[in-house]
Amino acid sequence: MTSQPPPLSYRGPDTPPPLGRPKLQFAGGLGAGVLASAAAWVIAIAAASSNRNFAVWLAGILVFGKLAVGITYLCRPGRRLVGGGVLTSLALGILVPVGVVAVVLAVVCGGK
Repeated sequence: MTSQPPPLSYRGPDTPPPLGRPKLQFAGGLGAGVLASAAAWVIAIAAASSNRNFAVWLAGILVFGKLAVGITYLCRPGRRLVGGGVLTSLALGILVPVGVVAVVLAVVCGGK
């Protein structure tokens, strides 16, 4: 009599736990992304008086750069939380100009 074959395992490969401290990884990615955005804002504001196209190019490079870095870190099993922090900073960075536009519109339209 033949024995039954072992059951198939449909589980994917085990992913390693985050390297180091998880909260620190997320905060580090978030902090690095926010610092990159702050530096880009300062550079763009300083250059806006002479070259407006530069600010637009800088914003595009910043957004695509953060996307590339965030997705790259998300694909690395031990550093996924860093990528999550960078992508979260991208979302927060998009909220800042939206808030500025809302305030300007409120002031210009008289709060109506």
